[in-house]
Amino acid sequence: MCYCGDLYCCSCGPAQGNSKCPNCELWTLDGGCDDPEFCNEENRKMDDAEAEALAWAEQVANEYFGGNK
Repeated sequence: MCYCGDLYCCSCGPAQGNSKCPNCELWTLDGGCDDPEFCNEENRKMDDAEAEALAWAEQVANEYFGGNK
C-alpha cells in the first residue's frame, strides 16, 4: 500500500476518487474514458475470460487432487 497522496498514483488515486480505466488508461480527473461503452464491454470480456480461466484451474485442480469423485 502506498501513502504518497499523488492523485495519479495507481494506489492513492482511486482512494481519492481518481480512477484509471484499465482499457484506455485515462484518469477520471482528465475526463475519463473517451468511449465508456467500449471500455465497459472490454471490461466485461476481461471478467468473462478471468472467470473461464478460474473455472479451468478449478477443474484441473479437482482432477489432479481427486476433488469430486
